[in-house]
Order: sequence, then structure tokens, then C-alpha cells
Amino acid sequence: MKKKKSIIIITGAPCTGKTTFGLLLTEKFKMPFLNKDVIKENLFETVGWKNSIAWSKKLSVASNKILLDFAERLASTGFNFIMESNFGQEFNLQLKKLGVKYGHSLIQVNFNCEFDILKKRFENRWKKGKRHPGHIDNKHFNKFDEVFDKYSKPLDVGGPVIKVDTTDFRKVNYSEVFNKINKL
Repeated sequence: MKKKKSIIIITGAPCTGKTTFGLLLTEKFKMPFLNKDVIKENLFETVGWKNSIAWSKKLSVASNKILLDFAERLASTGFNFIMESNFGQEFNLQLKKLGVKYGHSLIQVNFNCEFDILKKRFENRWKKGKRHPGHIDNKHFNKFDEVFDKYSKPLDVGGPVIKVDTTDFRKVNYSEVFNKINKL
């Protein structure tokens, strides 16, 4: 990646492959990777979890706050880094300010998928117990259309947006995405 100060922001709805891509990207570019779900799951393990949407949302808010604090600390040192969360549009201003304050360009990689396939992935993930039960995905399933609408759109933070369709993971060309990032 060029020497320009950059923050790569990975966005998109749940089950689109954001975390998998973040791990590949950090390996490729040797950059720190800040991931909201890692923070949230550590909070579940330390302060506990409940079978409650309100509690899960409360820990999501706390996790994003911690994520943004870590991002600010990294940005203040001039480091390039990667951050991933299911950011909603309410984060636009905070992320823009972060880039401007420390002179980082914001590169967004937005993951998306056809709704029906994504909903099936989401259902399979919670039925197979692939995530911490504190996420209470089973309670979010009935409102998945709202989740999809909120998180599938790219953020309005300025800078380039690289869109990745993960409807069929076998067709995703990660090397092409890496090359696009590398040229920015």
C-alpha cells in the first residue's frame, strides 16, 4: 500500500464477509485490524450477556465507542489501520472528523449481498451456533429486513468506496480488491 496515511473502513450488513476480509487485508498489508465484534464478545465474557435485545444493543454502543477510541489513538500516531463494524449512517460525522483531524484518507470497502441469500446465511449462522450467544441473532432474525436496510448502504464519509458483492463467495476476487486499495 502507498505511504499515504489511510484508514480502511469495512462496512456492510451482517454475514457479508466483512471480518473474513478484514483478516485477509491485515495479513496482506500488515496493518492493525480493529473489529467491533471482538470487543463486544470480550464485553460479553467480562460483564456478562443476557437474552435481551436492549442489552446486546447497549454493548454494541459500548463496543463501537471503544472501537472509535482505539481508532483515534492509532490515527493520532499516523498509523494506517483497518476498522470493521456494521456501522450505520449515524457514524458518518465521527468517521469524517477522524480522518480530517489526523490527515488520513478514508477508504471504504462496502460488502453487500442479495437479501434472500444474506437472510439465509444469517439464519444458518445462529442455528449452527457460530457466534457468541450474546449477539442474540435469533431475536434479530424477525427484523432482518431492518438490519439489512440499516447496514447495507455505504457510509457517507468522503473518499473512495469499493463495493464487493458477496452473493456468491466463490466469485469474489480478493486480489482485485487488494489491488484497488493499493492504488489509492
